[in-house]
Amino acid sequence: MNANRYVDRIVRKYEVKKGPGTAVYQAGERLRGLIQRWYDTRLVRVHNSGSFAKGTSIKGGTDLDLFISLKPRSGKSLKKMFEGLHQYAHLEGLKPRRQNVSIGVEVNGVKVDLVPARKHTGKSDHSLYLSRRQGWTRTNVDKHITLIRRSGKSATIRAAKIWRSNRGLHLPSFYLELVVMQALRGREPQGTADELKRVLEFLAADFPRAEFVDPANSANIISSDLSPDEKQEIVRQATASLGRVRNSQWERVVW
Repeated sequence: MNANRYVDRIVRKYEVKKGPGTAVYQAGERLRGLIQRWYDTRLVRVHNSGSFAKGTSIKGGTDLDLFISLKPRSGKSLKKMFEGLHQYAHLEGLKPRRQNVSIGVEVNGVKVDLVPARKHTGKSDHSLYLSRRQGWTRTNVDKHITLIRRSGKSATIRAAKIWRSNRGLHLPSFYLELVVMQALRGREPQGTADELKRVLEFLAADFPRAEFVDPANSANIISSDLSPDEKQEIVRQATASLGRVRNSQWERVVW
């Protein structure tokens, strides 16, 4: 079995169809209409963000991320803004789930993350509520999207996300995207399997001590989003997967 061809084939199997007429497109159109009605004059805009906009989404994960930009003076605290979105979604029968910076909903089988944020005056920066810490952070999702799209590592990132999802690991997508970029920094481009192997080596050896900082805000330490126990579980799973890679058991690493 050629490892690179095999992993590329699996990555293609997990591709999310996004164009007009698809379930993802229709879910996005429905939610945009609801968001416009919910927020009315407080809304700046709602646009695609996260893995969807970066080209790194996979089936089984979030199918679509909608970033809800609200005016600087929207009249509510970040927490109330977050909880208000949860209430709106509940009243619409969307079975919302509170996540760290988003409200997860499902529309006709399509998983969507709604990210409410307050825009800063005169800037593209936004403040987001962090439900896990009961606090907030300042960031710039447009910079995140540009960074990942220009990395040239979308296939390897998607392979890493497949690996993560099939093990039920808690490792936020942007954190994982930064991990892939760090693990491959300064290296010549290789096949997807070869690059995924390097990412697993990084996760098994260097990940717990590596600090990852939000490229849009140096005060936002992305690597503090996971507990030591969560990081150790990632190390354990990466180590086990590397053993399977050495035995050419790629079907037990990504599937």
